[in-house]
Amino acid sequence: MRNFYQCILMGLLIAAPGSTIAQTASTGAGQTYPAKPVRVVVPFTAGGPNDAVLRPLTQKFHELLGQPFVFDYRPGAGAIIGTDYVAKAPPDGYTLLVTSATFTINSATYAKLPYDIVRAFAPISTIATGNILFLVNLVVPARTVGEFAALARAQPGKITYGSSGVGGSLHLAGELLSVTAGIKMMHIPYKGAVQAITDVIGGHVDSMFLASSAALPQVKAGKVRALGVASPRRAAALPDVPTFAESGYAGVEVDSRFGLVAPAATPREMIARLHAAMVKGLAAPDVRERYLAMGMEAVTITPQEFADLLRNEVVKQRKVVAAAKLPLL
Repeated sequence: MRNFYQCILMGLLIAAPGSTIAQTASTGAGQTYPAKPVRVVVPFTAGGPNDAVLRPLTQKFHELLGQPFVFDYRPGAGAIIGTDYVAKAPPDGYTLLVTSATFTINSATYAKLPYDIVRAFAPISTIATGNILFLVNLVVPARTVGEFAALARAQPGKITYGSSGVGGSLHLAGELLSVTAGIKMMHIPYKGAVQAITDVIGGHVDSMFLASSAALPQVKAGKVRALGVASPRRAAALPDVPTFAESGYAGVEVDSRFGLVAPAATPREMIARLHAAMVKGLAAPDVRERYLAMGMEAVTITPQEFADLLRNEVVKQRKVVAAAKLPLL
């Protein structure tokens, strides 16, 4: 009986918040994490920009942490399905989410979401930032953004642009172009960027905005034409393509930023271990070169800095949606 009560007392001590035993147990769990494969949810279809950005990082995770980080594709509803899945997943460090600009944009374009990105997630770090390019199929006669705007102005509602889904960053970029240039285009939403760019290449859709990581191979292969860069600076890989600001459309600027988050309440020790591996892995010269080849730059920040960034982005995107007069979804 005495041993029985001793076991109960030990259990209470371990469970007590702030206790030395609890802290030791928690730290031990963080040090041994991960003990099995980790699932990284991609809220889009396979083959898109998220894949290209995530792959170098997950390979480094495998090397540094000793466990595979496997992709779990859960597309649909403009990334909401996959995002909500992670928001409700057990906070045990074995389900993560790769984020893009859509992560914060959805908080601005949807009247109601099944999660709150500020409260439902534990930010880890950004992964990389890059350019978003404006592409047209080779049949479109425009060679500059100005020529494209003139073409669209002459045919209101007939020029089309594709996107990876309603309310996403690529959709928002198209709306910004329409408002800024004073034109009216027809939006053709897809379930992912891969399907959209496939139809642009095939001549079924006139244009689209696309992250440089996915756009550069198509541009360099001569399958599409890049008219502009929706970023403050030109893409290093395409130095002859001007920014929208240089083309006279300064209002067209959309961020291309990718990051990694976990469900809220994921142990701090696990977040710290993942963050440390990200910092070390993304600093490796071979990884940085791979991102540069995609027209991107590997960038890591602290979990707190990432949390602040996400909050600020939600405020910023809500202002953009209001300026573009987009109806909430």
